[in-house]
Amino acid sequence: MSRDFGVTDGHPLYSLHRYRSDVRHMVIFDDLVENEHHRVRLYVTNPVYEMLRQAEADGLLRVVHHEEIVEGCSEPDSPRRRKHKHK
Repeated sequence: MSRDFGVTDGHPLYSLHRYRSDVRHMVIFDDLVENEHHRVRLYVTNPVYEMLRQAEADGLLRVVHHEEIVEGCSEPDSPRRRKHKHK
């Protein structure tokens, strides 16, 4: 499970959103548009995750942490896991 990462907005760590059948990602990001600091945690679907990645590329936010969600359980990204993922 992820650490808190100083999250100020969004879904709680143990949110029931993570158990929805279409949720595949948990993303913690900094909102770079607001003047105040907002660190947001969201449990999102694949299309929403792609939108967040595009917003990061456009400089609107910065992804701090990402985990894949499989049947409500998180699987943190790690260099070792990414290395074996493509075999």
